[in-house]
Amino acid sequence: MRHYFLTDIKVYRQKMNRETKSHISKETIIAVAVPEFSERGYKEASLNRICINGRISKGKLYHHFKNKDELYLSVVEESYKKLTEHLLDFKIKFHKNIEDVFMDLYKWWQAFWKMYPLYIGIFIDSRRNPPFCLREQLVAMRRDTFIKPLKLMVRDIVLYYYPEDIKLQSILVGLFITLLDYTSTVGLSKIDIYDSSTSYLDAQVPLFKRLLLTVLYGAGDDRAKELY
Repeated sequence: MRHYFLTDIKVYRQKMNRETKSHISKETIIAVAVPEFSERGYKEASLNRICINGRISKGKLYHHFKNKDELYLSVVEESYKKLTEHLLDFKIKFHKNIEDVFMDLYKWWQAFWKMYPLYIGIFIDSRRNPPFCLREQLVAMRRDTFIKPLKLMVRDIVLYYYPEDIKLQSILVGLFITLLDYTSTVGLSKIDIYDSSTSYLDAQVPLFKRLLLTVLYGAGDDRAKELY
């Protein structure tokens, strides 16, 4: 059931109707392009379909974007910005153990994909199937728009538990982000973005916790072993 797709297209078209055709905004074109790139990826996405679905003339599209590459980069940047804004709204609650704070952050991360499932396709496509000609730009965009703010947040958490050990701080920040990136890239790629069920996302929580405890304490630790 393409619940999200149809709902979002309806919203985008309502927005289009509020704008005169001579003043179609760049943001509106990006909004219409999100479902196309999310569903089909960069390779199969069509500017013609974007124009048809959004009732946008090609002239207006090319007025704001030189080509498909530029529009795709704008769509990816928009998805990273929304994800980062969501993560920055996370309120850190310090528990007895650092893994509990990390799990809170992970669940907050999962909440974003439940609210904005269309961005799953954008995230996966730009990470796993980036156009060769855009790889360097996508890597730089991800680093500056998403990774840097996330590192600062994770560093604040680690600093609270290990204030004196600078080397350990750096290691834990890197490990958490790597673990988050790996589990998300693998896990999100298996989700049907048009399925309103969140069961698969929920099923990823114990898996992430198991991997997190293994990374923090080793596979032989009782806290990790009891989850296997």
